[in-house]
Amino acid sequence: MSSRALFRTYSTSASHHPLSVVLCGRNQKVSSSVTAALRPEYEVIQSIMSPEIGKTELPSLLRGTAPPAAIIVGGGYTQDDLDSMRAACKGLRPTAWLKVEQRYAPGSSSGHLPAFKDYGVEVAGRVRACLDGLVERGDLDRDQVQIV
Repeated sequence: MSSRALFRTYSTSASHHPLSVVLCGRNQKVSSSVTAALRPEYEVIQSIMSPEIGKTELPSLLRGTAPPAAIIVGGGYTQDDLDSMRAACKGLRPTAWLKVEQRYAPGSSSGHLPAFKDYGVEVAGRVRACLDGLVERGDLDRDQVQIV
């Protein structure tokens, strides 16, 4: 599929359907906040709460008739978690992966996680900017990881 066709398919303008994404997050409150803040342009079609579930659910979603355009992996997931989920999806539909930078790790100089809603809105802003760029460039069908 050409980049131009992808842009038409994945347009995020108000006249089109929202772009379907999957959200992998360890904290339900943060995931709910991110999901709400991504609307209306992006629709989270499934939330995955652990890498173990991701390794089984993501391949099924990518094989489906309406696969997600992108998979968003939260900051609570390690690089090993991301790698194992990507390995489980190898050979399936190429999909953009967005990895949320881990800014609020326990014991980090960044401190503790801010209020769930505020953090979710902040994460959604970074995710939205990245997704918008991928749509504009026609890069949603590339199996690559974007750090947000």
